[in-house]
Amino acid sequence: MKVIVVSNGFESVTERLIAKCEAGELGGVAFESDDPQILTKNYKGNIFVTPHNAHCSHEAMKRMFSIWIDSICSTTKEDIINQVN
Repeated sequence: MKVIVVSNGFESVTERLIAKCEAGELGGVAFESDDPQILTKNYKGNIFVTPHNAHCSHEAMKRMFSIWIDSICSTTKEDIINQVN
């Protein structure tokens, strides 16, 4: 059976995939949502729902802090590297 991962922003596609998974036509569906009703719903089948949290990985946080530090240091040296015009 196929397992499909859907990123956020595809609500209608996600709903159809959930229906297919609950009907046994798909092996599984995984997606993110911040809607408490979607996160706490009892699904039938292999359906995995998580809150939006990709930005919380160790690698993402390390990169984000590095960018912040570089930006702050460059600003204090008056050599702005991430200026928005």
